[in-house]
Amino acid sequence: MVTNLTLGDLSIELKSKAEEYGFNVRYVGGLLKFTPKNVFTKVMLELEHDDDGFVKIYKHRTQELTNTTRGRKVSKCWIIGFMEANSTEAKKETLLVTKLVNEKIPENDKTIPLYGWKFHHKQEYRRQEECNACGKPLNYCVCGR
Repeated sequence: MVTNLTLGDLSIELKSKAEEYGFNVRYVGGLLKFTPKNVFTKVMLELEHDDDGFVKIYKHRTQELTNTTRGRKVSKCWIIGFMEANSTEAKKETLLVTKLVNEKIPENDKTIPLYGWKFHHKQEYRRQEECNACGKPLNYCVCGR
């Protein structure tokens, strides 16, 4: 079991292994969060410290797993094993988001892609280039409409 280590220290120790397996490790709000690389909205594992100084599972990948494993003490070896076992899923999620973000927009398309908290929902809006009243480019319009 992991004792006498703060979650911040543990995140530093696990950083290189996490990158190898396609994860980001962040210490946020008293929890150590494991997410696919650059996909901060999909938390696959959250760990917390208990009063005795042990590291415990706070949240697992799914609600079902969380219900069965919450509060279970884990070791550093278990955490590395978790990352190894879930590396394929983490790398897939990273590739999916990277592909969505790097989509090419045709030059003649004047839409600007905007991504919300979840990258799966792409929103677009049209960029207005000329005034509706006088028809001049917006940076030269003097009609004030």
